[in-house]
Amino acid sequence: MRAALLREYHAPLSVEQVPLPAVSRDGALVRVRACGLCGSDWHVWRGDWRWRMTPALPHVMGHEIAGDVIAVGASVTSVAPGDRVTIPFHLSCGDCPWCAAGQPNLCDRYSAIGFSLPGGFAEHVAVPRAHANLVALPAGVSYRAAAALGCRYMSAWHALRDQLALTPGDDLVIVGCGGLGLAAVQVAVAMGVQVAAVDRSATALEIAARLGAASSHLVAGTSLAEDLRAATRGGSAASLEAVGSEQALAVALGALRKGGTCVRLGLTGAEERGLLPTAVDTLTKGELTLRGSLGCPTPSLHALLAEVSALRLDPELLIAEARGLDGVTEMLQAMDAGTASGIMLVEP
Repeated sequence: MRAALLREYHAPLSVEQVPLPAVSRDGALVRVRACGLCGSDWHVWRGDWRWRMTPALPHVMGHEIAGDVIAVGASVTSVAPGDRVTIPFHLSCGDCPWCAAGQPNLCDRYSAIGFSLPGGFAEHVAVPRAHANLVALPAGVSYRAAAALGCRYMSAWHALRDQLALTPGDDLVIVGCGGLGLAAVQVAVAMGVQVAAVDRSATALEIAARLGAASSHLVAGTSLAEDLRAATRGGSAASLEAVGSEQALAVALGALRKGGTCVRLGLTGAEERGLLPTAVDTLTKGELTLRGSLGCPTPSLHALLAEVSALRLDPELLIAEARGLDGVTEMLQAMDAGTASGIMLVEP
């Protein structure tokens, strides 16, 4: 099969013929129809996350995968060849207490496809523990839509629906309108939430407005905090940080009213190494809550897929570009240059 290999950090990927992955007794082989390319892939490609993870090179990235099952292991009964599936990026064991509680995103034996295991920038991908890690696609959900859901929509959905439990009419400040932030805008608007979108890019904010954001705020000048307070009637009850930077976190916390909650989805890079200065006195004095959120538990993912199947959410609206394996490097370079917008897909 063909695969786009990371052989050297921050260098063009090498598209080569490689052996077809072996199928484990409890696993499956999936033909990749579409795979999203997101900021996490960009961090891995640049080597920004070598302090966090060191995949053995050459490595196949890609963690937002949709495709067809073409073979299963001897013990697998949950899926069969021909099934259309998606693969949550956080692979689970299916047996630990977290998995048993319906929270496989917190699995004690967590691994990540495209990071610790070979991913979807290839024609085929092997998936361990098929019963826990393959999710059937409803008839109304295309491969492209499922790949676009990838880690972006599913992460936004879990954060807004499960972690913040937002209801119609609530205010929400979303800081960062890349693929993840824009997915959060669409999800929040579908929930009837009043969104104030924040970003450095006027183009990103224009997309957020088209998706239904009630107000858009450019990170420039000194009036941002004042503008956000005005847009949210004195401060928002909730905010979502989708960047992973000190400035973004400060904006997200500063936008809250007393008693508010900020959920962090953005992950840090090589400079921060997982540590961001935080206004802890502001947390204390305002009785604010700062929460983390990872991926999406399987029950919530089924609910998300149902929303897409019923056309109440349309991830394909955010797809800006789709290329074959030979185009992956150019899309990564566009992210490097800051010229990428929306969701980019790889279709092997």
